[in-house]
Amino acid sequence: MLMQFYLISLLCFLRSALSQIPNAIQNNVVDDFSYAGYKSALSYPNYLNSDWKLINVQNFGAVPNDGIDDTAAIQAAINSAPSDAIIMIPAGNYTITTQLLVENKQNFSIVGDSSGKTIFYSSFNGEDAKDPRFDNYQYGLAGHLLYFRSDNWLDDSATLTVQAKKGDFVLTVNNVSKFQPGQAISIRISDLNQNVSPSIWAYFHNVTQNIWMGQTQKLMNENMYYRIKSVNATKKQITLYEPLRTNLYLSWQPVITRVMYYCQNVGVSFLTFQFSNLTRPGHIFYKGYNGLGYRGCQDFWGKSLTFNNTDHGIMLYTSYGGLFKDINFIGRGGHHGIDVNFCSSVVFHGLYFNTVLQHIHDATVSDLTNYAIISNGRSNFPFGIDGHRKIPYQNLYTDFTSITWDASSGNWEDGPHFARDNVFWGLGDSQVIVPSSLWPENPDIESFYCYQNKFITKQFTQEYKTLAAKCKNVYNEEVPNLSIPNLYLYQLQQRCFPCFRQLSLW
Repeated sequence: MLMQFYLISLLCFLRSALSQIPNAIQNNVVDDFSYAGYKSALSYPNYLNSDWKLINVQNFGAVPNDGIDDTAAIQAAINSAPSDAIIMIPAGNYTITTQLLVENKQNFSIVGDSSGKTIFYSSFNGEDAKDPRFDNYQYGLAGHLLYFRSDNWLDDSATLTVQAKKGDFVLTVNNVSKFQPGQAISIRISDLNQNVSPSIWAYFHNVTQNIWMGQTQKLMNENMYYRIKSVNATKKQITLYEPLRTNLYLSWQPVITRVMYYCQNVGVSFLTFQFSNLTRPGHIFYKGYNGLGYRGCQDFWGKSLTFNNTDHGIMLYTSYGGLFKDINFIGRGGHHGIDVNFCSSVVFHGLYFNTVLQHIHDATVSDLTNYAIISNGRSNFPFGIDGHRKIPYQNLYTDFTSITWDASSGNWEDGPHFARDNVFWGLGDSQVIVPSSLWPENPDIESFYCYQNKFITKQFTQEYKTLAAKCKNVYNEEVPNLSIPNLYLYQLQQRCFPCFRQLSLW
């Protein structure tokens, strides 16, 4: 099996070498996304760590297939181990009647049966719970059946003293005494208290105008998450594992903050979330049949998960370093398949939709999320991606066999759906996506859309070409013989072949 893997990898490499390599790679037009994900793609989750304590939910009274409420028993099993534990859930149907909460855990894994026959069946929803903790359930931001969360600790530790450029790995700061290798940090930038040039909003949209379609440009306060590789006390420098995703101007007063995630190295594998097959309501009138949520987590995962009849499948919020692989959506179809907000460095590899109705948004990447990878998307409907006008920047969408379309929504006054430096690579056999950053919503206003986004595919439709001709600062490349369908896997393989191999086998 291993020899077969190496032969396939060699054939793929030779095919790439002999085929047309897109100019976007040869000329470094696209950013390097290979550092994204769990622990900066240095390793992959060990959800069956032999050093962790094994806990079987059946020892706490959970009995599958009997139709009796198992919530208290499973929650008791979760609560019995503060960290370094594996919660084993054998095959069968488990009845869940309220939210299962995994709070402030580290090194914590929930594992169903690898056959895929471990099912959480629930009639629970955010609306009927009448619980203030579940506010915003209708948008998928709360009320999840299984919820990982933590209270994070932040410490303003240093300020930047030398301007840094996008792509740099080194930060020069006024004080390194509080930093250590391996720590997560947040880089906070702000123009809330001053009139700076460029403003953060203008930079992230690659524009010089101070208005967006008649609306006043927003002032911003943004946090970006990274991981420290090394610290040089003499030079007062911090070296990062990942390249900087933006310029850092001193006028933005960058502050480097240590972040302590009390929800760290956690995840769930081999589990189905199943709800009743009810008629889907209208937009934002959902009752909150929501599957899985992560809030305030670092280095987390989901593997081989199925969501059946969910309103919202997976929600991520203020989290850093995630990996999700082989995620399936079946049943009636809902609002969000996945919804990623205020996050950095998250990989979804393998999103498979086979639903009766099309989701409103298959993949939402919103609210200043950056360095997110949506890879290997498949759907029995056109695959809908959503930027939601909330400044998602430097994210990658790659290797979709389905027709792909812009399913974005949001408030018009918030600006365009996508900000700068997003890459759309190999989305179907023909590029039919028309992101709203390309669409002149008011034809009387000169178009300054696209914001340095990049589109690389086999063939553009004529509709796309007509709209793209109105744009500035957009990169389009047609590659009829696109031998690299998945940019993320290609970059990962080029930078770290063992990492690529681990992902393939995980």
